[in-house]
Amino acid sequence: VVVVVVVVSARRVVEVSVSLGASAHASARELWEAAKRARGKAEKTESAAAAVVVAAEKKSVAQLAKRESRAALGAVVDRAAQAWWHKFAWFVSSDGYLCVSPRDRSQLDRVLFEVARRGKDAVVCAEAANFAPCLVRGRPSDDGTWRVSPLALSEAGSFVACRSEAWSRRDRCATYWLEATDVRKSPPDDRWRAVFDAVGDFAVRLAAKTYLPPALLELGLAVLFSLDRPAAFFKDKVDPADLVALRAPLGDEPPRPRPE
Repeated sequence: VVVVVVVVSARRVVEVSVSLGASAHASARELWEAAKRARGKAEKTESAAAAVVVAAEKKSVAQLAKRESRAALGAVVDRAAQAWWHKFAWFVSSDGYLCVSPRDRSQLDRVLFEVARRGKDAVVCAEAANFAPCLVRGRPSDDGTWRVSPLALSEAGSFVACRSEAWSRRDRCATYWLEATDVRKSPPDDRWRAVFDAVGDFAVRLAAKTYLPPALLELGLAVLFSLDRPAAFFKDKVDPADLVALRAPLGDEPPRPRPE
């Protein structure tokens, strides 16, 4: 026989089932054991809930930090993507000559037939499949003529060779240079030859080819950090006029002139 006893207190009402066939001690023990099990379940539930809350907080903090990191990185990437050097394959030679190479057909026409200055710049090519020509920006000399250093041409030759199939074949290839005036979009006569490269085709004047020393298949990489002004990367090595010609079409502001 089970009797339901209603215990009324000032705070709450609790229904307790008591068996009349059991002694008072047995009934009390059973009730205490049930209460103990209930307390254990409540403590486990509270511990699990607290662990879930802590894990959720950690996950939220980690996601927020990751989101902020991505936002900061995205801002840096967006800012860097506006710089002109992300549009071309480029480097500055050891003696400070700016060397620019196209990445696709539109950049090929831009570099060879718009940026290139006739009678001032040089174009470096390779006798290998899938190469991309490199434009070396000339500098004025003391006598008023424009020149390009042999070191810059040699490094540009290695740059062109490394970006051709010679790199994958691990085999050297012949490289040569010619003036920008000796490069055209199509061959006008037999003195010119069409050249097919990785980013398009153009024509070079055969008699103007000047071969360079064997190109080394060595290529180095560097990380640049933006300082207070874009021209700070190059300090006294690159003429700001060279940067203006390449940056202006991309919507960037021209670099400030170097302090003397």
